[in-house]
Amino acid sequence: MLRKHISWRKEFQIDTILTDYEPPEVLLKYGASSFVCFDKEGSAVRIQDWGHLDGK
Repeated sequence: MLRKHISWRKEFQIDTILTDYEPPEVLLKYGASSFVCFDKEGSAVRIQDWGHLDGK
């Protein structure tokens, strides 16, 4: 079971996802969200503008 778990992590590049991830082009082009700031606890605050989302 451990070997299966380790091979799954390698297959989906789980160990490097936070440093190497690049969103798909369609998400960058049609996504309607933006980063605002960090809150008092250090969490990211984002705005999801669903009215301008191109869902087609």
